[in-house]
Amino acid sequence: MPLCQHVASAPKLKICPVCGHQATTSGAVKNRECPGPPKPAGPIRKAINFGGAMVATALDGFRAAPPELVAARLAVCAGCEHYDQGNNGCKECGCPLHYKPTMLAWECRLGRWPRPETITSPAISE
Repeated sequence: MPLCQHVASAPKLKICPVCGHQATTSGAVKNRECPGPPKPAGPIRKAINFGGAMVATALDGFRAAPPELVAARLAVCAGCEHYDQGNNGCKECGCPLHYKPTMLAWECRLGRWPRPETITSPAISE
């Protein structure tokens, strides 16, 4: 198997463009075998993710995310290596992006979405 080919993407961060592996540049970047492109989430993983997200949404009172937060989330997804443009979904979690960003309680599994409190909108504080 070939090694990851990390390239600088931000200060102190390198990412393999093939598999998405992230390494900080604060120390020596260790060579590792590249597993290749991420595989899309299967039907069982999608069902588990959806079930957990629906429980979180119910506990949050089914609050919708304000338009500003939805737009910020979609902008992050559009630039992500896991974004599947053909299906408008995420290859990592399998979630459809026509719905997931619209619910306030839902989060990016990779932790890449902005936190609701960082977006200025009166709808979040209600």
